Amino acid sequence: MFSSQHPLYKSLKKINKVFIAEDDILLSELFKEFVKVLPNLSVIGCSYNGQDVIIDCLKIKPDLIILDINIPEVNGLEVLTILKRKTPETKILITTGNTNLRTITIAVSADANGFIEKSDGIDELKNGIEAVINGNYYYSNSILKLFPDLKYKMRN
Repeated sequence: MFSSQHPLYKSLKKINKVFIAEDDILLSELFKEFVKVLPNLSVIGCSYNGQDVIIDCLKIKPDLIILDINIPEVNGLEVLTILKRKTPETKILITTGNTNLRTITIAVSADANGFIEKSDGIDELKNGIEAVINGNYYYSNSILKLFPDLKYKMRN
């Protein structure tokens, strides 16, 4: 077997399938392009409303869903709850532009793997994707300011 330093080692690593659920088309495209440059990730789908997210993700079973809370038809928190019940192995990273304690509480209760405020920037998104895809929980700094006890969940 190759050592982790061997050039072919990276090609043997699993490619994680990523699905993007974002109703803002520009932001959705930005997320797609961003994920493409991250190692071992491949965008396999994108939906702009919650109903399509549920249908598509139950069919294609992505490893990671980047999920906006404020999507039409079925909101992101309902999507989270449904998909975690039907496909608990799927990791879900919540993104939102409108954070409040109620939203965070619902997302954590529904076992979101991570939660990022969109205004926290692209570095937080990268950190969140990497942590969640590696089986950890991740909450951006702005979320931890509202809910400091979540830092303990990140360690477990």
